[in-house]
Amino acid sequence: MAGSSGSVDGDVTGNHGSSDFWVVKLGGSILPVTLLSFTGVQNNRHVLLKWQTATEQNSAYFEVEKSQDGIRFTSLANVNAAGNSQSEKNYYYTDNNPAKGNNFYRLKQVDLDRRFTYSPVIRVSNNGSKLTFSLSPNPAKDAVNIIYNGGREQVSITIYDAQGKLVKQRTAKNDSPIIVSIQELKAGMYFIHLSDGEIVQKGKFVK
Repeated sequence: MAGSSGSVDGDVTGNHGSSDFWVVKLGGSILPVTLLSFTGVQNNRHVLLKWQTATEQNSAYFEVEKSQDGIRFTSLANVNAAGNSQSEKNYYYTDNNPAKGNNFYRLKQVDLDRRFTYSPVIRVSNNGSKLTFSLSPNPAKDAVNIIYNGGREQVSITIYDAQGKLVKQRTAKNDSPIIVSIQELKAGMYFIHLSDGEIVQKGKFVK
């Protein structure tokens, strides 16, 4: 049996043209799970997958599968299903290692009799997280507070004076805000660089 997502590129978040097709293996009868939605969004350097069912009968688990070309899929994880339910159920899975560029996902719903169906394929584009930060207070006296979003678990902080000389350097965990002491610095203008190893953002402050 074939179905369609209404999207030419596998992205079910919008209508991009003619249909994509997926295959449902019935094994003699329609499987007793009604899938209402299946979506994926980039969240910093991760992809959060969410799906919702309307009803379930004898459902065992959902196997989350991933592909970089939308054709060859590998298994990521199994998520236990409700079993039997007549109310809406929400499920979540986080892909902590999405590839750069396009990532394709689908669900393999398996029931207690080992029969299964495949969901429509969705596409999530991973363009990397945006590292942004702000400084306060500015001008500063004894310390500057760095409030930042995105980036990895650890960032490096470097401070340069107006002549471009490195005057302070440290690393910090992703625990915003970060308080950086500047008591030893002389009065003047300084430039601060925040890096997560891939992205470097720059700012400046006055003491």
